[in-house]
Amino acid sequence: TSKSYAAELVEKCLDQCLEWLEEPTRNEQRRLASVLLARELAMFTATSFFLRANVFFKSIFTVIRDPKPQIRIASINALHAALTITSQREAKLKTEWYTKCYAEALNTMKINDLPKDDRTHSMLLVLNELVRIADATYERTRLEALGIRQTETSIATPIEWLTQPRCSF
Repeated sequence: TSKSYAAELVEKCLDQCLEWLEEPTRNEQRRLASVLLARELAMFTATSFFLRANVFFKSIFTVIRDPKPQIRIASINALHAALTITSQREAKLKTEWYTKCYAEALNTMKINDLPKDDRTHSMLLVLNELVRIADATYERTRLEALGIRQTETSIATPIEWLTQPRCSF
């Protein structure tokens, strides 16, 4: 059926995405593609993504520490989507994932492969996401202060999803 085909397609995309995240060699195109795909899969196939969240949290931090700022920003957007999903669900591993994010953020400063500014940027991006997820009231106040209005979009078909306008912060 079409539902089982869609589920298989999502699984295949998740497998490819996680495989590219875990690659030991640095391939910018694959890293960027994997974090962009991870974000979209987390947002639109939350249940499937949640089942693999553990693997995602193990491998996203190497990409967050990428020397290219664009890849760091894209990876932090994927992390935000993953943290949003985990915050909305009852999970035994939720505290472990948040603790891992915090520990990885602090460990970033100990890695000498990157210039200090890049390490600091990576660390602050992760800490910012943890603060944003931790307190919804603070996040609403922050968005209001920045003049950002949140709107909900109802998407009925895959074509609407593909043509949905993106907003950037």
